[in-house]
Amino acid sequence: MLTIESLFDFYDIEYFSPTVKKAEAIEDYTKYDALIYFGNDTIAYYGISKSLIKSFIDLGKPIHIINTSYGKDRKNNFLRSIGKYKSLTLWARDTYSQSLIEDDIKPLNPVQLCADLAHLCPDNCNLSNLSQSQSELVQWINSSTVPVVALNLHEDFGENNIYVQSQFEAFVKEHSNQFRFLFLPHDSRTTRGEVKINQQFYEAFRSNSYLSDVLDPAFEIYVLRKLHSVITCRMHLGILALRSGIPPIIIGYNGVKAKGLLDHWGLENDLYFNPAGKESLTDKFQYVNAHYSKMLTHISFQSLIVSNLAMKPISTVIEQFQKKK
Repeated sequence: MLTIESLFDFYDIEYFSPTVKKAEAIEDYTKYDALIYFGNDTIAYYGISKSLIKSFIDLGKPIHIINTSYGKDRKNNFLRSIGKYKSLTLWARDTYSQSLIEDDIKPLNPVQLCADLAHLCPDNCNLSNLSQSQSELVQWINSSTVPVVALNLHEDFGENNIYVQSQFEAFVKEHSNQFRFLFLPHDSRTTRGEVKINQQFYEAFRSNSYLSDVLDPAFEIYVLRKLHSVITCRMHLGILALRSGIPPIIIGYNGVKAKGLLDHWGLENDLYFNPAGKESLTDKFQYVNAHYSKMLTHISFQSLIVSNLAMKPISTVIEQFQKKK
């Protein structure tokens, strides 16, 4: 949201960005020219604000569902019910999702391709105003005599949770002499348990590790630029790693979003880890380490291309509004 808000401010476009509950509570939508709705993976797997979207359809207003990913195992059918709406533009954040949405709902308008907006996260960390915990984290990284790898775990893999955790455990044990490990949770909600599982792993390997708070994106980018690489269960941490110029091994879940992200960067075969495929995380990392310099060069080269793709839905909306003025 911060990315869109900063761009709309720059182009002097009026907007309202409430929480979903506040948006649903609005009694009159007629004063709004359009709806921009983040599809993410919620449109396929989680709760959807159907009443909000239908209210804009009833008024004949343009709707942009952006940043959307999909999967063959999707759990929601809502897109099928609105796919023929003439003023609907669907933006898929990867080519796999684009094809799956086209085949599944056969929308009236072609599904447009973009990249995740997180690629455009502002890089404006204020180093003069760091908190004590932020300063301690930076000091720990700077004092390291060996490279630091960021690790992120969650427990959203269902029957594959035990396998994924065993791979992380084996990886840390195998590489504890050559690297240090920063456990980096990315979702602070206690109901998701991500902070807890990262803390448990940190406690098991604390002699060679550090446990971070959930970080502000701008500071996180600053931190990531000091690291060797990332192994993450959260796709958006993988995006910020690429944004920072380092390779992330991303463990896939909820459809094709991780595969699709890495496909944008031409690194799907190198960095995607299938939790159901019984791969070895240690082998995957050793491949990354062996081709590390080449990957850094490739990421640097591809960065502007992917950023431009991430900008497409926003630039399209901005262009539409500027034509109205």
